[in-house]
Amino acid sequence: MKRRPITAAMKLEVLMKLGRWDCYRCQQQFWLNEMQWDHVRALVDGGEHHPSNLRPVCVGCHREKSAFEVRRWAKHTRLEKARKAHEAVLAGEPKKPGSIKSRGFQGHKKFNGEAVWRKP
Repeated sequence: MKRRPITAAMKLEVLMKLGRWDCYRCQQQFWLNEMQWDHVRALVDGGEHHPSNLRPVCVGCHREKSAFEVRRWAKHTRLEKARKAHEAVLAGEPKKPGSIKSRGFQGHKKFNGEAVWRKP
């Protein structure tokens, strides 16, 4: 699902309400063309795409916050998947096979990188 863009009217509403042009995280002032917009409460965490949830933010703070949110969301997704698999095993369902299919490497590599295969 594609998110609606942040409109100029939404930006103006936020700036008029705040009455300032600095980063809401580090309070550093920056030029208007360097301004980015951040959802204070991330959309994946239930935040709204509404002016009350938007703040101007500098590039560095936005990058840092977004990276943290992506790591946290990825961890949440991994743990949720593992929890569901564990509950399925406890409920008596057979464990699903792994997705990695390999016959293995039947040999070894020399120091120069040449592969040497074992004879059957």
